[in-house]
Amino acid sequence: MPKVLFVDDEEHNLSIFESLLENADESWESRTAKDGEEAKQVLNEWACDLLVTDLRMPNFNGLSLLEYAKDEYPDLMRIVLSGCAEKSLLERADQLSHARLEKPCRLEDIKQTLDQCHRFNSEANN
Repeated sequence: MPKVLFVDDEEHNLSIFESLLENADESWESRTAKDGEEAKQVLNEWACDLLVTDLRMPNFNGLSLLEYAKDEYPDLMRIVLSGCAEKSLLERADQLSHARLEKPCRLEDIKQTLDQCHRFNSEANN
């Protein structure tokens, strides 16, 4: 069963992400975190396959989280889901992630990206 961690400072978005997987054909396990600091704690306690993070969050932001995840969990698939338009920030995020989606985003696109990244990661590790 694939495992995904969603990180966003907007509680409403986290609820939407979780409901997306509840209605998926494949069984997914998910957890959520409201910022990068909380996400680090979850990553240290729970082995997951995918990380989906916003970029702009208080405290430990998404870019810092991507850097941490890349260093500490290099096999973790990293996906950015953000409405940020700052070019330099997006360029750096693209270097640290495997995929990027822009908010607002259709739920089908999020699910498709999760499936593609999970499938790629599974094939790469077999």
